[in-house]
Amino acid sequence: MADRFGYALAYDRAPAAAIEIDCLNAVASPNNLVSDGHPSVVVQYFAPNDTGLFAVVECTVLVDDGTAVLLELIVPGKGEEKHITVEDISGVAA
Repeated sequence: MADRFGYALAYDRAPAAAIEIDCLNAVASPNNLVSDGHPSVVVQYFAPNDTGLFAVVECTVLVDDGTAVLLELIVPGKGEEKHITVEDISGVAA
């Protein structure tokens, strides 16, 4: 995942290690909700802007123990050229 999408919040950490650590922290978060078994994907588009932000994708990702974490992807780009980057991984607020 890190090789394909990168990770905006890796900071000075290797992206793959940062994703793994942040996923583990999100799973352990007290903000996890009990999943109904159905993943959720929400796409929100930004109004035209000069920052190059096109959309944000919020995915509720189910984990083995019936809880879920929130994976946020950001889509920057101008014109026809768009990219997608992992923006954040967090516990889902109940």
